Amino acid sequence: MAVVPKLNIVKNLTKRKVCIGLEIHATLKTKHKLFSNTINHSNINFKQNSNANLFDLGFPGSLPVINNEAVCQAIKASLVLNANVNKFSQFLTFYIYSYDLPLGYQITQKDHPIANYGFLDIMSGSKDFQSKVKKRISINQIQLEMDSAKSIQNNNYVYLDFNRSNQPVLEIVTNPTLESSDDTVSFLKLLLRELIHNELTITNIEQGTFRTDVNISLTDSLDKFGTRCEIKHLSSFNSIKQAIDFEIERQNKLLDNGVEVQHETRGFNEKTLETFLLREKEMDADYRFLPEPDLPIIEVSDRVIDTLRSELPESLQARRERLLSYGLSDYTVNVLMDQYKAVEFFEKCAKNRDKKKVANWMVGEIFRFLNENAAEAAGLGDESSFNENQESVMSLSMNDLPISAERLGEVIDLVDSEQVSALRGKNILRKILREKLTETPLQIAKDLGYIQMKIDLEEFNAIFEKIAAENYKQIERLKGKKNAKKSLKGFFMGKFMSETKGKLNPLDCDKFLEEKLDQN
Repeated sequence: MAVVPKLNIVKNLTKRKVCIGLEIHATLKTKHKLFSNTINHSNINFKQNSNANLFDLGFPGSLPVINNEAVCQAIKASLVLNANVNKFSQFLTFYIYSYDLPLGYQITQKDHPIANYGFLDIMSGSKDFQSKVKKRISINQIQLEMDSAKSIQNNNYVYLDFNRSNQPVLEIVTNPTLESSDDTVSFLKLLLRELIHNELTITNIEQGTFRTDVNISLTDSLDKFGTRCEIKHLSSFNSIKQAIDFEIERQNKLLDNGVEVQHETRGFNEKTLETFLLREKEMDADYRFLPEPDLPIIEVSDRVIDTLRSELPESLQARRERLLSYGLSDYTVNVLMDQYKAVEFFEKCAKNRDKKKVANWMVGEIFRFLNENAAEAAGLGDESSFNENQESVMSLSMNDLPISAERLGEVIDLVDSEQVSALRGKNILRKILREKLTETPLQIAKDLGYIQMKIDLEEFNAIFEKIAAENYKQIERLKGKKNAKKSLKGFFMGKFMSETKGKLNPLDCDKFLEEKLDQN
């Protein structure tokens, strides 16, 4: 096998076509595991190796029993992904030696999966949303399989956590129609968003509940694929993008030097940002697939499909169009839709209120709080660290928010009614979030002395004259400056705030000073 020098990653200047196909493994959200009655711990924190029964551990004599809920979840996912649900599907026993498979094999599907021929449409191209074009990414098949035990590496040892063994995994296999790392990440984000929105999986990406294997090949031909390499076990969007970019350049370098790309399975080093050889790729003939004798063939009627389809919530596309109809920007809509349950929270708060204002409070304050707390929980220190590492931490969700939509609305109302300033309104909200206060925003504002004063023109004039009399010399000096009005206005504004202990509405004061200084 040819040895190639370490590569410097540069922009791909060759005209070779990049073909990227994905194998996505998403842990399904179910009460029990796939083939046993063990609780599915994917959304529960169990002690390691405390949540596995005899079948999960591979004890002789223990038999698999199909989890109907997992089958229904897989069918729902297939419908969401616009796939054709097969009337019959079959489980196979996949014999392969791996230390994390206690049975000595994996129960999966291959030739007769749950569904085939789905798709998702992504917006491809420039980062400028207006310049993007719709691109259809085709899905070859969707199948159910049992998960392996979780490997935990510690120094020179590898430990196994069998809590994950036999969890229900939905494997989604795309056709090699993706052509860039950006489009790949866009597709995966949309896919995950769809699965979460329809409550088919959970959000703990960092716990390995959404893993991706990436197949990449380069070709000069319009009708022929190149030799593909598979990059295994990528579990963050950053890693996926970096691994694809490196692998494209690695294969380009090989081909430019006249070296054939080998059919390999590779890993990705997140420190060096390079892929590395795991093993030479096996062909299907090297694997042994046999029908699983202890599980029945799954038969799905049209009535079952129609029933499951009726249980799906509003589509993401319909939700997006409704949010855009409120006048929200594409960026704001994306931020709201990226956070589980955020849209429901937003619409509840925005009822009978200015929707743009509510969205700004959500994006500017609520999500900042969630991000800051997720960063603190992960030991990253600050929000900027969180933003750079958001896929490696367990982000908080709207369910963790210590304020209701109604309470947020009351804070916004205090600001809109000019009872408190915008700055102090934000302080009230942060105090509620940080200290988990149960008092009403109005009561908190009163306790903190935040309620703004309402004074009439006569009182304004009296305060103005008092300030002018006490600061005569300084005012005269300011009058001689080039931007005298601006300087005087700033001076008087500060004095007014001092006289009223910050309780005067700055907008009222600004309006009064504008008129007063024009008169003089």
